Amino acid sequence: MRDALLEQALAAFIAEPGRPALDALLAASGPFVVDQARFWRSSRLSFIDRCRELLTEMFLILIEDVRTDRAAHPASILSYLSLRLRRLTRPDLPKDLPGGLPDELPDAGRCCFTPMRLDLVRELTRCTRTCLLHEENATIRELEFLFIHISPHLAGISRFLAASAGQAFEARAEADKKRHQLFTRGLRSRYDHLRSGDWRDVATWSHGERSHLAWSLISFTRTERNRLGDRLACSLDAWRDDPDPYRTGSGPAELRHPGAAGPLPASCG
Repeated sequence: MRDALLEQALAAFIAEPGRPALDALLAASGPFVVDQARFWRSSRLSFIDRCRELLTEMFLILIEDVRTDRAAHPASILSYLSLRLRRLTRPDLPKDLPGGLPDELPDAGRCCFTPMRLDLVRELTRCTRTCLLHEENATIRELEFLFIHISPHLAGISRFLAASAGQAFEARAEADKKRHQLFTRGLRSRYDHLRSGDWRDVATWSHGERSHLAWSLISFTRTERNRLGDRLACSLDAWRDDPDPYRTGSGPAELRHPGAAGPLPASCG
């Protein structure tokens, strides 16, 4: 019954995604948020603070990521919300993220952000996307797409791409190290000219704030998901959640032979 009431509120939000419907949706989500908070692992927050963090996260997912014009059914949005929140509350395995950022919210999350830090997150994300999108070398673009959006395991990426292209792993791995260093130097030089603050200050942020930055870098925006198409975007999401994404035969079928099928969709930004 509780999920049925929440699905009704989601249906109203899909039909008319304004602030009144969003407020009603959040009001109906109390039991859903409480259930998620009960299973939050590795958190030193009080139960009330866990609920507050999850409600904030849910609000931001709804306004930033959910496309009501393409939502098929309220149940599908509810499943998507459950998956996104479960990544925070019950991560299956520790996973490296770009920049060594944490993949969960053990202490404090997005509701503790200052406006200036949120602006810096947006600018860092936009700068990273722009650098990837405008990278002229298709091989580097392919490498960094996987590093940012799937898993930053450079050796695993090299092994996956070498197998896809029929190349020797050792030679590919050595070349990819140099390609990654080149891209990283260019990206950091762009970071040095950000208007919202010094990107090095991220090291002093809470785990939750850095986790939000990490998932902002990793997750596809609405525009990117639209250009990728729902099927490929969902396939990439599932691939990213794989504990060993670069094993032989892994990845969406469209990307298993990137040399033959064309470059990975780095141009979706």
